[in-house]
Amino acid sequence: MKARRGSSIYQAADGRGANESWKVSAPGRRDSDASLIGSRRSSSIQSKTEAFPISDRHYQQSAIRSINSYLSSHSFHITLTLKPFPSEKDIKETFRFVLLGFDWDVGKKMEDDLLIVLRCLGCPIKFNKSILKGPGAPHSWPTLLATLHWLVQALKYKEHLASDSSTFFAENELLQYIALSYGHFLRGDDEAVSEIDKEYISKLEQQNAVSMQNLEAMEKQVADLEAKVQGIKGRPLRREVLEKDKGLLKADIQKFSLLVKELVSRTKDLEASLENRGRDLEERLKEKERILAENAELRKKIDAQTVNVRDVDKMRREVQAVENEVAEIEKTKIGWEEKSWELQASAANVLKEVECLIADSNQAIKR
Repeated sequence: MKARRGSSIYQAADGRGANESWKVSAPGRRDSDASLIGSRRSSSIQSKTEAFPISDRHYQQSAIRSINSYLSSHSFHITLTLKPFPSEKDIKETFRFVLLGFDWDVGKKMEDDLLIVLRCLGCPIKFNKSILKGPGAPHSWPTLLATLHWLVQALKYKEHLASDSSTFFAENELLQYIALSYGHFLRGDDEAVSEIDKEYISKLEQQNAVSMQNLEAMEKQVADLEAKVQGIKGRPLRREVLEKDKGLLKADIQKFSLLVKELVSRTKDLEASLENRGRDLEERLKEKERILAENAELRKKIDAQTVNVRDVDKMRREVQAVENEVAEIEKTKIGWEEKSWELQASAANVLKEVECLIADSNQAIKR
């Protein structure tokens, strides 16, 4: 059994007992970080073994995941499983690796070292050396698993405290100054102490000057902000302005709605009128086709008849009358077509105006 001379575990095993608070060794000796774990037992550590459901399947699976996660994060080559049970060699190698995390030099009899560490850390799980004689047996594996899980959790907490402490010291300039100054003071190097004091005071003065500049800038910023606040207080509230604009917009929306309804009604009337004109035009065209057909039929009859000069004159007059009538019909047709085109153009313009008004109304409603 070997423990490092400065280690807190060594001190606890040296006769002070596991219940005594962990203590820091003398200056110049390396203290184990395990002292951070055992500084004062919590109520959870003082609980009985029954608080650990070592036979529960879910607890065992959770413990295996936690242990394997820690081992893999530290590049350990062994992975534990519930089925089949790990070999005796793997179990002992895993315990040896975990004990090394507590700065404990493990000897040939790892069982003795493990019992001492568990007693020093105050492990609440009942553990004896006979369990390690058959670690892979079904009756001993749950206890070994719970013990290993407890040690891994304690080791995680130790590493967490160590990382937090080192980060806090590295970021705290005052602690660094005190440590350096006190170290030179203990060695009796007054010149080094004075030099460190001058350097630290100069640094503080520079920081103070920067802080004063920042303070003046912030005071100026505060004055500017107060002036802006006063200016804002003198203006009407934005809510009142928006409510007024909202009222005006509502009135505009109502006007636009009425205008749109009126335009829609006029559009429907124009469309109905245009439809009627179109039907009239179709009837006139059909009548024209009928007349042309009658003329063609009459021409055939005339060509088939033997006529005299008087009949020819009469027929010419009739043809002239028909041609005059056809010309009148053509004029009427042209007039109707012109009116139809005018109505179509007017309807298209009205539809464009309606679409523009509807778009303006929608934009006003969205605002």
